[in-house]
Amino acid sequence: MQFSMGFEGFVFWCCFSLFFLVYWLFLNFDSRIQYRNLSLLIASYLFYASWDWRFLGIILTSSVLDFVVGIRLESQKNEAKRKNLLVSSLVLNLGFLALFKYHNFFIDAAEPIFRFFSPSASLTHLSWVLPVGISFYTFQTISYTIDVYRGTIKAERDPITFLTYVAFFPQLLAGPIERAKTLMPQFHRAHRFELDAMKKAFLRILWGAFKKVVIADRLAIFVNQAYAYPEDLTTLTTVTAIVFFVFQLYCDFSGYCDMAIGMAKLLGFELSENFRRPLLAGNIRSVYQRWHITIHNWFKEYVYFALPVHKNNLHRGVKVLFVFSLAGLWHGSGFNFLLWGVMNGVLIFSLDPLIDAASRTQSRVLGIVTRGIGHAAVYLSLVFFRSETLQEASVVFSSLSKWNEMKSLPLSEHFTHFGLNTNELIVAVLLILIVLVVECMQEYRPKAHRRFYQGHGLLRWSSAMALSLGILLLGFYDGREGAGTVKDDLAQEEFIYEQF
Repeated sequence: MQFSMGFEGFVFWCCFSLFFLVYWLFLNFDSRIQYRNLSLLIASYLFYASWDWRFLGIILTSSVLDFVVGIRLESQKNEAKRKNLLVSSLVLNLGFLALFKYHNFFIDAAEPIFRFFSPSASLTHLSWVLPVGISFYTFQTISYTIDVYRGTIKAERDPITFLTYVAFFPQLLAGPIERAKTLMPQFHRAHRFELDAMKKAFLRILWGAFKKVVIADRLAIFVNQAYAYPEDLTTLTTVTAIVFFVFQLYCDFSGYCDMAIGMAKLLGFELSENFRRPLLAGNIRSVYQRWHITIHNWFKEYVYFALPVHKNNLHRGVKVLFVFSLAGLWHGSGFNFLLWGVMNGVLIFSLDPLIDAASRTQSRVLGIVTRGIGHAAVYLSLVFFRSETLQEASVVFSSLSKWNEMKSLPLSEHFTHFGLNTNELIVAVLLILIVLVVECMQEYRPKAHRRFYQGHGLLRWSSAMALSLGILLLGFYDGREGAGTVKDDLAQEEFIYEQF
């Protein structure tokens, strides 16, 4: 088993268990709220420092700046000075993000221009490591500053509370991105220990961990190998790699969110839901309204609505395209991410009206077909999301036409070449079906799904035991369990969204 400080690590859960006991026995009282928040802050900074202690300086600088700016924004009456304060906060926060995340991207984009005027010109690339979770906590602090500027919330006067809000460890690495008006007040009150709520939170953590280490990491073996050697792909393995990555990404990120929300609940905090069954969405727009809900709401609130009001459909389309382009770059500093964002913006503007029109007809089959086309287009666009370069993406797409090569190999060898034997392939498909069944139960049979969390004690304990055994017996740790022909250096995967 991998000993890491990530949510999937053994060491983390040992530390969290100890903190959980101290938290409820000694800290979570009305008279000790300051000590409780200070303990949460220390725990959060230690957790963050376990990745790289040097990153603490960045998050601390950003937090202190926005704390001071928030207070001054509230007390300052001169509008010009208030705008200057807001701009200073945005420049510093986005400056950190641009420097650490986008410097090399800007260099790559500008280098052809410099070479045109000066063939010998050479721009410097930086090799430093991207601070973990910088995109998430940066957007969280920016939303706070903007909300104070708009007057929708009061500035926080207690530095410990504010610093804890920014660095709260359950959602520090990959969200959900929490608005100050929903999360900040929770640091000002003690929380009640509710056994039933704790049981639900524990089950949610187990389900999240199951999706991560059993499903996502299993699918990652094939996906990683497929994208490492895209020239060896056939039509069958390319389609499999595309489908597997969809479910790897979904199980990885939704699994993280389940654990983050469950962990916060164990401490008495309520975090925002970040997924609402996007695999069952009715159109492309709805996919992104249901997938990573908090980042969707962030871009809608602070970018889309901040742009001029659309006068016609074309104007609205330009706004959608611009927002999705920014969302693409937010996910990664590469032209592949930019193209992914542009593609989805175009799809929403062009394909969604056709899907909506088909759904309003009397033909149920037509509605299902158009929805399927919409989902297929979204999932195909993820090839750009997963590929390291545009060239790699083009190789993957070209492999979709390799029908003849499928006949040259037995069916099983198509998959063993990329790390999955026949048994592992069957298990992977069954696990995907489990995810789809759970999603359908949540969407169409919510009462039956609630019984999983709220039903008879025997049902909950049997579910907890089944998930625990599944994690222990089927989970991937250090490349163990069904690795097949996978290279030894393919160890347990980190959460995908930690890189953002």
